[in-house]
Amino acid sequence: MSFWRKVIGSLGDRRPSNAEVSRDASRWAFVDVEVGLKDKRIHDIGILRWDDAKFHSGRKKEAKEFLDGVDFICGHNVVHHDVKYLFGDEHIRWGLVDTLYMSPLLFPERPYHHLLKDDKLMSDQVNNPLNDCEKAYDLLLDEMEAWKRLPRELTLIYATLLHDVPEFSGFLDMADAECCEKEELPGHIYTFFHGRICQNVDLRSHRRRQVAYNPVACPHGVANGARSHGCHFAIVIFDEGSSGQFGRTRYNGSSDHKWSA
Repeated sequence: MSFWRKVIGSLGDRRPSNAEVSRDASRWAFVDVEVGLKDKRIHDIGILRWDDAKFHSGRKKEAKEFLDGVDFICGHNVVHHDVKYLFGDEHIRWGLVDTLYMSPLLFPERPYHHLLKDDKLMSDQVNNPLNDCEKAYDLLLDEMEAWKRLPRELTLIYATLLHDVPEFSGFLDMADAECCEKEELPGHIYTFFHGRICQNVDLRSHRRRQVAYNPVACPHGVANGARSHGCHFAIVIFDEGSSGQFGRTRYNGSSDHKWSA
């Protein structure tokens, strides 16, 4: 069974995202770039493409040509490593699917995943970029399966917070993740964390309060603190008092800590 057929099967009948998807999620490639520790130059490149074609060479120009027709570039730390060395300051037209950042989000227990050690892929062969591509392939399949198992309310929260964040946007695009309107987000947070959020905080009030989210810290906080989707969700509530000054209260999400406003 092809990779994308497995992905489609893992997603089931997810509703379409609010954003228009212009890329073809079946045209993907996994990329791994080996760079010298001292000279910071590319020594080897591995690419595994959707049509089972493989590229293994240190020639950057040929690697770029091999990616013609690809819509999603996938990999482990692909956003801040592989693409950086392969394309430099060139315009990136591809969706970037990074398994590194999704792993702690979807596998909050440590170790995050059996294919990872200290956030790095456990490779069977040292310095073999094609082998690392295959490991990233397996990891992404597991991440898609884990995404399917999340409660819908939580996927709405994650997708709405992270759909514009480069480290996460490609995955969410490929998964066709559903976002909600930003004004609906406090309601979803209140519903999902009901009973664990400070009862004095009114997340639905828009007249006197603003809800500020750190989009990267929030979801990782939720994942890392929870065995069952639950803790350390960093919400900051700004409350405009009569003096016109803004105070704030925070909720760390854990079941045994409720910070009052």
